[in-house]
Amino acid sequence: MIRVGAAAAPCVAGLLLAFCATSRPTPTFTLSLVGTNDLHGGVIAENGRGGLALLDGYLSNLRAARQRDGGAVLLVDAGDLFQGTLESNASEGAVVVDAYNAMGYQAATIGNHEFDYGPPGPGTVPHNPGDDPRGALKARIAQSHFRWVTANLVDQGTGKPVTWPNVSPSAMLSVNGVKVGVVGLITREALSVTMAANVVGLSVAPLDTTLVSEATRLRSEGASIVIGLAHAGGNCAQTAHSDDLSSCDADAEIFQVARALPHGLVDAIVSGHRHDQLAQEVNGVPIIESFRSGRAFGRIDLTVDRTSGRALAHHIFQPQELCVYEAPGVGGCAAPSAAGARPAEYEGRPVAPSQPIAAILQPAVAATAALKARPLGTATLTAPLTHDSDGQSPVGDLEADWMKEAVPGTDVALTNSGGLRADLPQGPLTYGSLYELLPFDNQRVVITLTGARLRRVIAGNLEAPGSMVVLAGVRVSAACASGRLQVTLRRDTGAPIRDDETLKVVTTDFLATGGDGFFGPVMPLHIESSGELLREELAAMLTSKGGTWGAERQTRPARIAYPGPRPVTCE
Repeated sequence: MIRVGAAAAPCVAGLLLAFCATSRPTPTFTLSLVGTNDLHGGVIAENGRGGLALLDGYLSNLRAARQRDGGAVLLVDAGDLFQGTLESNASEGAVVVDAYNAMGYQAATIGNHEFDYGPPGPGTVPHNPGDDPRGALKARIAQSHFRWVTANLVDQGTGKPVTWPNVSPSAMLSVNGVKVGVVGLITREALSVTMAANVVGLSVAPLDTTLVSEATRLRSEGASIVIGLAHAGGNCAQTAHSDDLSSCDADAEIFQVARALPHGLVDAIVSGHRHDQLAQEVNGVPIIESFRSGRAFGRIDLTVDRTSGRALAHHIFQPQELCVYEAPGVGGCAAPSAAGARPAEYEGRPVAPSQPIAAILQPAVAATAALKARPLGTATLTAPLTHDSDGQSPVGDLEADWMKEAVPGTDVALTNSGGLRADLPQGPLTYGSLYELLPFDNQRVVITLTGARLRRVIAGNLEAPGSMVVLAGVRVSAACASGRLQVTLRRDTGAPIRDDETLKVVTTDFLATGGDGFFGPVMPLHIESSGELLREELAAMLTSKGGTWGAERQTRPARIAYPGPRPVTCE
């Protein structure tokens, strides 16, 4: 959708138009704001989609278009750049920064998963005196040629925003001679959805008041345009019409932020974190978000007055999928063999993956190829199984079953749906498939809970939004009674679990130390034992025991029955 301010007067009419266009600059230019978010290490193309070399091909076409018309491109990222793939994790995100430097990114904000690596090296949390829990992140920031901005991530020791080298609350950029202020924000739930040990001493200030304050300061220092760069998002099922919010989560975090802004203070917001899509206008502010894993990018074209530097209008584009081949008239990517498929075009030109970016990525791809392809013994899927990062799924149930099998003697396996990051494809199960499913370096731990405490954990999770508890070894029935959510637990055999019964529960250190808030109602916990990284223990178990899973997993009854949707509210 286009919002227009004062219209520019035409130069001249008729035959003199071409002469006039070349003899002096137009009174306005187009600033194409391109935003990416939640790359999660997705540096390479998968099945003809995504990847940074392909993204750079699209950007080259867009930059050529802006060069032709005297405009400019501003390229930014809304956080969660690194954690998620073998190619990226092997270098703790260094390959991502190398590529971003070459692609011309100008700013990025910090996401919650930027903290996952902990200190530099193999340890994911501090173990030795002097270990910096943010050491790996700081190394990536120091490597960056672009600015990092975060205004509401606060150092509790100073009470002010963190000020690590190359990090500031905001940045003033010069784009086509115009001062553009970029303000960074992180979601209010950031510190509960990463490793707790790595964010000690940090807090998160309110996003809305922080953005208002920082944007006002930037305006006072001469910023003609202000962009919010927020690792906080929303979701809309439909994005064809930016003024239509009927398919959106009305209470989404980034919508709340936009509604709190004075009119005209912020010109656009690039958002992330929710792994969904936005191309909407809220309170006059255009907002974009473009899924995850390098699948797509977002774009807002601002019409900028050359004299004042102010944005007079904006045009919001739907998320642009990155495709080698596309389906004309239908939209989205297509297989090369699909009827009517043609090489992708953007801005009137064919899209060619960038060879310089591919060369930067190649060493990381080569170093991990053999490990990704390694079969896990005879473990096989006879049908593809899907995951759901917000709820129950065949893949979630299967992972929980594997956890319980990997640690004999446990009564219950408990994990989080938010830790599941991929579907499992049909065919022999490989280490690469398991890694894509479980990219986080979470350690396996065993805790003890009474039946009563486990009921409190499950009830609390059902009454909360976000990641959902995933279970094996127990079946849950939850119902509203007398205005309260009542939870009943049974073993797989159907035997009821008493409140005073002691259960051995296998879970992850992420959850046991407060991650996702699952165990908040029963903290502190006593960790009875711990093992290796959960992913590695599952890989070893699957390699040793094998197994076959398939379509029968897709039709199994839900392990948790509750009066949906979540969060459950009992009147």
